[in-house]
Amino acid sequence: MAEDTTTGTIDTTGTTDITDITTGTTDTTDTTTPAADVPQQLTPAQLKKQLATVTKERDKALGAVEALKITNAAQKQTIAAQEQELEEAEGVIAEQTTKLAEADAKGGDAVIVTHEKKQYRVIGKQLNVDGHVHTAESLTKNPDVVAQLVRSESGFLQLVEKPAAAKK
Repeated sequence: MAEDTTTGTIDTTGTTDITDITTGTTDTTDTTTPAADVPQQLTPAQLKKQLATVTKERDKALGAVEALKITNAAQKQTIAAQEQELEEAEGVIAEQTTKLAEADAKGGDAVIVTHEKKQYRVIGKQLNVDGHVHTAESLTKNPDVVAQLVRSESGFLQLVEKPAAAKK
C-alpha cells in the first residue's frame, strides 16, 4: 500500500490546496457550495401551499389504504367460504371413495366375465355389438363377444385388478 505523501490546507476563500510533498506539486480545488445545494427560504404562503399538497397526497394514500383493507377483508371472506366448500367436497369424496371401495369388496351385482385368464367387470346392463343387443348376463355365455370387446378396448369392460398379495 502506498504511503500518503500529501498535505492540505483549507482557507476561508473556499479553496483547498493539496500539495504532494514528494513532488512539490500543488492542486487547488474549489470547495464552495453551488447555489443549487443551498436550501432556500420559503415564505409562509409557500409553506402553506406545500403543506396543502402533502396533506392532499397523504389523504389520497390513506383512502387507498382503506380501500385495500376493504378488498382484503372481502377476499378473506371469499377464501374462508372456499375453504369450507373444499372441506365439504373432500368429505363427499372421502364418503364416495369409501362406498366405492365397499361396493368393490362386495362385488355387488356386477357381472364379471373372463378372457385369457383376466377378469373384466361389465359396465352397463346391455350393449350393441355388430347390430346384436347383448345383456351383461348374456356376455358370460358369449366368449367370442367378450374377446371382441377386449380387442377393441371397449369401455363396457373394466379390468378387475386383483389386490396385491400381502408380503409376510
